[in-house]
Amino acid sequence: MYSYRIWIITLYSVLPLGVVGYDNIALFKPTWQQSRIGNWGSNLAVDGRKTDLSANGGQCSISANSKLTAEWRVDLKNVSSIHHVTIQYRTDNIHWNASNAYTSRPGRYVIFYNKRTQSSIPAGYDRYAFSELCEVEVYGCARAGFYGEDCYQRCPQNCQEGHCHIVEGTCLGCVPGYKGPTCDEQCKDHTYGLDCKRICGNCRIGDQCHHVNGGCPNGCDRGSIGIYCATACPVGSFGYDCQERCSIHCAVPDRCDRVTGECQDGCLAGWKGVTCDKQCDGGKYGPNCTLTCGHCFRGSQCHFEDGACPGECDSGYEGSRCTKACRNNTYGPACTMACGNCLYLYGEQCNHVTGHCPRGCPEGFKGDLCNDAGESSSYNQQAAALYAFIVLFCLLLLLNIIYIIWNFRKWICDLRNRPALMEMYSVFKK
Repeated sequence: MYSYRIWIITLYSVLPLGVVGYDNIALFKPTWQQSRIGNWGSNLAVDGRKTDLSANGGQCSISANSKLTAEWRVDLKNVSSIHHVTIQYRTDNIHWNASNAYTSRPGRYVIFYNKRTQSSIPAGYDRYAFSELCEVEVYGCARAGFYGEDCYQRCPQNCQEGHCHIVEGTCLGCVPGYKGPTCDEQCKDHTYGLDCKRICGNCRIGDQCHHVNGGCPNGCDRGSIGIYCATACPVGSFGYDCQERCSIHCAVPDRCDRVTGECQDGCLAGWKGVTCDKQCDGGKYGPNCTLTCGHCFRGSQCHFEDGACPGECDSGYEGSRCTKACRNNTYGPACTMACGNCLYLYGEQCNHVTGHCPRGCPEGFKGDLCNDAGESSSYNQQAAALYAFIVLFCLLLLLNIIYIIWNFRKWICDLRNRPALMEMYSVFKK
């Protein structure tokens, strides 16, 4: 906001400046002064008369004597653009050359103030303060929102309160949402408001907020709510404009990240995903889906929370989760089949899936399951003895044949070596 008072503190009389086009907007306006003497009232300084600058001319406003302060003011009735101020001080019609001008100020009150309250007064100064104003002329544009010599050019529309520099037309301040010398630039770079000094809230996908009021044109980004999208989502909500609710499957219900919805303390048993919105699958169940399902029938998925199989178990297993191998000498589907007549060590039984015996069958049984009957032990012993006898007999017979042949050949050799025997052999042969 602007200062609406222009203070003029002076001890000099001034002469009028050359003025072209600007109006004397102080003429005949309401005035006031702190004290006066006689008929020299405050209004005489704005009556347009300045031909006689003496005390007796009846055209000057003069304050009372023996006062330490002297003040005079004029009310322009409206905040106006002021180009300059000219003061015709009492000179008793002697020409002075001092001047006083305040340019390019918007204001409503023009105030003359003089004082002698200080302890030390410069040489040549009276000990008392006086106000002896013959004419105060305030030149500027009477119509608010205009500038230039003829006050016909309109100030830029976004100037604060319509005021601009009376000569150049630049704004003395901008309305909220605009900036620049002529206030023709909207706030940007996520700013808004007066002088573009306020920061936008968390608008969706980084949008620029409204340059004047800061509202987000397309709503709030994830995690924010409110007109300015500057308020974090309340507990239990998240996402764009906080329209989504935290999952009821969060380990701590309604406790999730305001932006992503991620459950802060993980998921309840049987759920997974950032927002705990997916049931366990892929043969997993339980807290954070870290437990492995049992041997459900044909690999079917177990219950996502407690791991129970939906139907039967694979062959060889039993229990609600199908994690227990068949026992008590049973095997196969639902552990309904009894093991065969197997040989065991302590604590063993047949294979819980196939029923095969781990160490073979006892006497009298055969087959993988040892369910087939075999021969008795006496028969087996007789068969083994007979087999051994036959083998031994054949070996003895073979040895006798070999021995006979060997002796016969030896006898032939002896005949050849003994002629008499050979002759006998020939006779015998004939």
